[in-house]
Amino acid sequence: MCAEFFTTQGSPIAECPPPRLLKQTHRTISVFFTLTVVANFIVRVWRAPPDWITYAPLPPLFILMVTGLCMFARPYLSGRGDRSSGLNA
Repeated sequence: MCAEFFTTQGSPIAECPPPRLLKQTHRTISVFFTLTVVANFIVRVWRAPPDWITYAPLPPLFILMVTGLCMFARPYLSGRGDRSSGLNA
């Protein structure tokens, strides 16, 4: 998918376009978010969790919201979201 950006001179990740990095960041943060939610439920089995465990999923959730909205809006903002080719064609 990103093959034209792979060269022998530099790091492939540094030379890929931002959408790939954005998607990878979103996936990585989603794993971290899932782990914090699972940890929250595991702690609740034994006792009432401290506040930092209760609120630990919120920062990754905010980052997921921002990256998800960026990925959603990107085709429309770049001009590739041609809405006239759907039902009116």
